[in-house]
Amino acid sequence: MKSKLFLGLLLASFSAASAATINVGGVFSATSGLVGVSASGSVLSDGGYYIGVGSFTSVPTISSDYSNLGAAVASMNVFASLTSPTATGNTKGTITGAFAATGGGNASLFNGKQIYFVIGNGSTVANSTDFAIFTTANNTSFPADVTGSGTAAVTFSSITNSVVLSNGGSEDAAGSARDQIKMVSAIPEASTALLGAIGALGLLRRRRN
Repeated sequence: MKSKLFLGLLLASFSAASAATINVGGVFSATSGLVGVSASGSVLSDGGYYIGVGSFTSVPTISSDYSNLGAAVASMNVFASLTSPTATGNTKGTITGAFAATGGGNASLFNGKQIYFVIGNGSTVANSTDFAIFTTANNTSFPADVTGSGTAAVTFSSITNSVVLSNGGSEDAAGSARDQIKMVSAIPEASTALLGAIGALGLLRRRRN
């Protein structure tokens, strides 16, 4: 029994160690790159925001209707994420990093599929209110076997080679020749909004009494 447990842990550690890595680059130039911008238009702080990379079983459509944005973010199969990423020497909010799976995921969700990104204005998805879902226009895919040690390189030199699913991108108003992915505030689902309204009414009623 102990030998089986040891073998299982050994295999798990080996598979995690040899998992594929997604390298996001093309943002190190002083004149071009891709940065995240909140729904209010402010560039994300250097650290304190979330970037995830993954795939979709059912890809959300490109739309200006943001009512399903929260659901789309929740439906993403996350391969790996960076919490509070920093970009030393780069503009704040730079979208970059090396995303390596920590293991335990279903490889069939990612093998050879299109790579998608999600950014949030909080350090995690759970405490983010603004999101953007985007991908590359040149259809960059995960390796055929993400459990191997392969690497996929994703380059965002500007917004012109990206496709934003959740909202349109906007040019950097600061005039620094960088491009921005502008996030959108997720609209609460009807049930969540209704529960919030009921709670607020309850508080008001208690205060009156």
